[in-house]
Amino acid sequence: MKRIFALILTGMTALLLAGCGQVFNQKQQVKDAAQTTVTSINTELDTLKVINDTTATFPSTLQRALKTNPKEDLRQLDGPVKQLMDKRDKAYTNLNSADTNLVQAQRTLTKAANQSDTTLPKKALAALTSSLKLTTLDHKTLIAYYKEVTHAEQALFDQLQDDPTKADINTALSQINQYYSTLGQQIDVSLANLNTALDQAKTLTKQLD
Repeated sequence: MKRIFALILTGMTALLLAGCGQVFNQKQQVKDAAQTTVTSINTELDTLKVINDTTATFPSTLQRALKTNPKEDLRQLDGPVKQLMDKRDKAYTNLNSADTNLVQAQRTLTKAANQSDTTLPKKALAALTSSLKLTTLDHKTLIAYYKEVTHAEQALFDQLQDDPTKADINTALSQINQYYSTLGQQIDVSLANLNTALDQAKTLTKQLD
């Protein structure tokens, strides 16, 4: 009888410890995901600034380069234009890498938000996951605009190889500035929503301590 009782007690203890372990593990997973969110968003904010700044300075950089090397392929020539665009390309790659990490963290947070775990700060979790839905949409839109910008730039470089007039160049730059303006507007939207999500991720992290 004592042996049976001991076995029952051992089983109940094991179940209790397992339950506690699951609660602890989920809480730690959510905390890790929130911290990943903070790190990823900070990276995205930095890279978006680089993309915005390099895009804004591209027209004037190109015009100066054309005065010095009017017959060269400035996208390939190791000079200010190529350096500027390489810097932006690197930022774009880092942006996408950070967004991949952010999406993975979002999945963990969304899964936790949909569970009935009373140990988690549900309001903070819900607020963050809602904001991350917006940042995901923002990123997809941003990528679409960015690709259109690169297509327009390639068309411009192709045109420069056909010995265009100064008027042709000014017209092409005016057209590409319209793409840059649209991209810049989307970057502003992304920055606003990312900063909101960043504050919410920090709040969630504090509440999980």
